[in-house]
Amino acid sequence: QGEAWQLGVGEPVFVSALHGHGTGDLLDRIVKLLPDVPAVDPETSENFGDRLRIAIVGRPNAGKSTFVNRVLGEERMLVSDRPGTTTDAVDVHVERGGERYTLVDTAGLRRPARVVGSLEELAGRHARRAVERADIALLLVDADEGVAEQDKRILGVCEDSGSGVVIGFNKWDQTRRDERLAQTIEADFRRMLPGFHYAPIVFLSARTGWNIDRTFSQLSEVGRQHATRVST
Repeated sequence: QGEAWQLGVGEPVFVSALHGHGTGDLLDRIVKLLPDVPAVDPETSENFGDRLRIAIVGRPNAGKSTFVNRVLGEERMLVSDRPGTTTDAVDVHVERGGERYTLVDTAGLRRPARVVGSLEELAGRHARRAVERADIALLLVDADEGVAEQDKRILGVCEDSGSGVVIGFNKWDQTRRDERLAQTIEADFRRMLPGFHYAPIVFLSARTGWNIDRTFSQLSEVGRQHATRVST
């Protein structure tokens, strides 16, 4: 105890994290040191409840974090070429085109057999919760790899949750912009997943920002349709 006093940072609080002893005194000390914060006026405070909630979903390394970083204009999320580098669900509030959104950036949903005992298992649970909390899911698909079984499973989660869906074929950079190839990819998707014939498809590049505005236009339109369907 004498050594604690010699630190010169005030009266020490002795606690036991194992048994919980002293934690109440510690919390009391912390509260006393907190600055006074004005009460929030519900009439003037920002209301996040009217924002369209978008769950950003997709396989690992499909470009989810890059998409959010592009929208925000900052390196908010951890981005890497190694799949699965985003391991938590992080909500971010943005305004775009006069509309307000909440983006839920998630780790990719992985097949259960590949995530047992790893951080990806936790990330997958977060992604599922994000879809359940969202109004609309933006499924990002790596255009170089196409639709895989994991993407189908993610769409199944979206369907079970009743959320609207927009399909974004990402990494569609300038050298890849071929209208006929895009038509072929879209036709293959419709044939492979006829149950999602209603879902808009957007080709975009999160890295360069190409077609991001069109993606948000589709999200807003699906959001309006979803709100109408839910209200009726």
